[in-house]
Amino acid sequence: MQQPILPFLNGIEKCTSDKKADQLISIGNLIRTNQYKDEQITILVQQLIDMLPNEDELVIRELIFRNISLIYSKKTDLHSVKLTHILNILDESGPFFICNTLTLLSQTNNKKYFPVISRYVYYTDENVREVAIRALTFLQHCA
Repeated sequence: MQQPILPFLNGIEKCTSDKKADQLISIGNLIRTNQYKDEQITILVQQLIDMLPNEDELVIRELIFRNISLIYSKKTDLHSVKLTHILNILDESGPFFICNTLTLLSQTNNKKYFPVISRYVYYTDENVREVAIRALTFLQHCA
């Protein structure tokens, strides 16, 4: 049975960390089991992306990235999602955020992100460099 997924995000910004984590885990479970309404998924992805710059807690960021990645792996028509919020803070972010963002950019299957990802091939952090190379390789083999 499909159910509305957007109510899980209502007021999530003001929740405690534990409550946020529970809500994000619930969203992930609904996505994994395909129990969501398709028409809400693009809105959900956009709201999750918009949450990222304001979230400082690593566990919550990881859950947000995991849910976004899961959605991109299941649904390919997400071209209307704007990644501006995370691209604007990418240069001042740490390796964890950069790696997750580069992976997300590759999952969009949009070659317009080649220049953004390419900037990180020579980054100081080895893990970031490896993720950038994998992301570029993935994008090369896409549409």
